[in-house]
Amino acid sequence: MVVACTGRWATPKAVEFAAFCRQVGADLLQVLPPFWYPGCCTVETLVAHHAAVAAHLPLLANSPELHRQCGPDGGVALAQALLAHVDRVWGMKADVTGEFDRRLTTLTRESWAVFAGGQKAFHLELWPYGCRGYLSSFVTFRPAVTRSYWAAIAAGDMAAAARIVERIDRPFYARIAALPGGFGAAMHGIAEICGLAGRWRRPPFVTLGDSDLEELSQCLDDLGEPDPTCRAASGHRGAGR
Repeated sequence: MVVACTGRWATPKAVEFAAFCRQVGADLLQVLPPFWYPGCCTVETLVAHHAAVAAHLPLLANSPELHRQCGPDGGVALAQALLAHVDRVWGMKADVTGEFDRRLTTLTRESWAVFAGGQKAFHLELWPYGCRGYLSSFVTFRPAVTRSYWAAIAAGDMAAAARIVERIDRPFYARIAALPGGFGAAMHGIAEICGLAGRWRRPPFVTLGDSDLEELSQCLDDLGEPDPTCRAASGHRGAGR
């Protein structure tokens, strides 16, 4: 299954892109509504936006976008309206966490496939409320972490899943959040460490410097040995600098 994603475009551009995605074989489209300023849209206009795009492809909603546009209560109202009026919303990425995502997950779990963002802590928090899937930042460079976590979830071993969150997931995100450029710069740096791609990003996005890359490499080492496929690709830690 291939999932595409819109930019934060007005309805005509989003509809044009949805038609293109259908032509080239995408299966689903995640919708990021326009976000120029909080409150620039209403529940009614956003329902119309999603409905127009859904005429071309089934959709994934995005909880941060519902929250940004309408706030906590308005975001829940928007999800209720989408459930009532747009049949081809099939899922939702839950990435706000806390009470808002718990409310949205409880509301939509019977009709939408709800999956969490890249932090396993998000998924573990929402699992009791009906969040059945998750994205994984680790899968590209340390897939054993991803597989171990999912094995624990599948076995119903919440204690084992929580240990992975506390010992690997939370420490990793805490350390990369302190780097210049945060998550985005860190993931590009990891791609270079693993010999997959360069760390470079176009300005004004921040690219990690050499000392930051060393710190990131140390972070990966502190979490344990990288997956063997990562070592094999790079030849040694820090290849391609």
